[in-house]
Amino acid sequence: MLIDTTEKKEIAELILGLRQNTSRKSTLQLALESAKFHLGIKGTDDINYMKFSFRHNLVGQAKNGINTDLCSDEAELFSALLLYLNALEQIGTLFCKEEEVENGIKKAISAFCPKTFGEDETKAIKNLRNSLAHNFGLVNYNQRNKKPTEKFTICFDDKEEIIVELPKRKWEGSFKDKSDDAQCKIYVFPLIRMIEQIISKVKKQYKNDTLSFAIEDLEEIKARFTIKI
Repeated sequence: MLIDTTEKKEIAELILGLRQNTSRKSTLQLALESAKFHLGIKGTDDINYMKFSFRHNLVGQAKNGINTDLCSDEAELFSALLLYLNALEQIGTLFCKEEEVENGIKKAISAFCPKTFGEDETKAIKNLRNSLAHNFGLVNYNQRNKKPTEKFTICFDDKEEIIVELPKRKWEGSFKDKSDDAQCKIYVFPLIRMIEQIISKVKKQYKNDTLSFAIEDLEEIKARFTIKI
């Protein structure tokens, strides 16, 4: 659906955070605001481990050479990561009309991601979202037979722009198997920065009048992607 009327533009701008409304809030912006709260990031601050380790403005500025704990408050990262993946899914569901792809995360990565991903890498990001959303954990389950299919390792290393490191061999579902080479590694901060880049690209397309809604019913968009406040 083209964003070609005043009402459609107002809703699109609200959802993308380009317009404020005193009576309605974007669920996409709620997810992003909550994620940044968990990371201790304000506004358009760069997202990286150093900023996270001094979150909530307890320290004004991180200086080189400060020794930080690389395991600092994983719960904050879990919450932020789940919220960012939710935001990515909203983007794909709302703005990507690919009939052959059902999942919003896959749609968003295919349509807007500046980085090229293989099918298995995209699937891993989608499965991580499911693991966090369904169990708040790092094991993905087949929703049909309820059997475990994939284990994840969350990496805080912020030095390389690696997002997904696929396992060297398939995990067979045995929890006795704790070897690293059967686990899929996800690098949190590069992934979150990629999602921010996707959101920026969506905003740019809107400003260039090249963005469309994938959902035809404007009332459905308002009901699913905004809330009254």
